[in-house]
Amino acid sequence: MTDSANMAQVLGLLERTLEAYGGDPLRWPTGTRVQLQAFISSNRIAQSKLAEAQSLDRVLGFAPDLSARQNTELAQRIVHAAERQPRAVGSQTLPARRPTPPFGSRGIAAAALAASLVLGILTGQSTVIGSLADALVTGDTASLSQQLALGDDGETLLDEDLL
Repeated sequence: MTDSANMAQVLGLLERTLEAYGGDPLRWPTGTRVQLQAFISSNRIAQSKLAEAQSLDRVLGFAPDLSARQNTELAQRIVHAAERQPRAVGSQTLPARRPTPPFGSRGIAAAALAASLVLGILTGQSTVIGSLADALVTGDTASLSQQLALGDDGETLLDEDLL
C-alpha cells in the first residue's frame, strides 16, 4: 500500500473516531488511541481535525444539562414524532433508479438529429447563405457586402412555399 493510500486510510479512521467519540483521546478505544496519537503528532491535517473536534467539544460543553425527567420527556417526544412519521417498510431494499428522460436517451438524440437535419435543409435552400459562404471563402468582400445589402430574390420562392 502506498503512503498516500495509507495516510488516507488513517485520516478516515481519525475522522470516524472523532465523530463517534469526540476530541478527547481518553474517550477513544485504547488500540485506536495508540495508533492515532503517533499519526496526529506527525501530520498537520490530523492536528487540524483534532483541534476542530476539541473546539466543538468545548462549544457543546456550554449546553445545559438535562435532568432525568427532561431527558425522558425528550426521548418520549422523539419516539412519538417517529411513530407519526410515515415510513416505507419493505422486506427488500430496492435498487436505486436513475431518472430517465421523458423519451429516453435515444429520443433526445433523435430530436437533436431531426433539428440539425431541418436546419441543414433550410440552410441549403437559402441562396443568400450559399453566396455569403462563397464570398467568405474567396475573400471577395465587395460581393459579400453587396449580397448582404441587396438580399436575394430567390428567397421569395421559399417564403411563398411556406405560406
